[in-house]
Amino acid sequence: MTLDAVVKEWRLRQAYDLVISTDLDYDEIAQKCGYAQPKTLAVAFEKKYHASPYELRHGHHRNGIRLYRRQQERAQRLAEQARSHNPEPVDGFVQD
Repeated sequence: MTLDAVVKEWRLRQAYDLVISTDLDYDEIAQKCGYAQPKTLAVAFEKKYHASPYELRHGHHRNGIRLYRRQQERAQRLAEQARSHNPEPVDGFVQD
């Protein structure tokens, strides 16, 4: 792992912790974690955690397992689709 990758991982982990443990707005979180723009943080966050900071925060605070269950249900639908070789897209799944 490169130094750049380690720093990026640390910044994302710091952002994750701030999202679930504080009520700071996303601009403040991005700034505290060294991101110039909140959008840059959001893109990196979604790539790493498969959820936006908003989804994680509200899934974590309102119902700790809601986001996890949604991800598990989506993974199960994708697996079923792959087994059946069904060419129809799964809801919420973006195809290139």
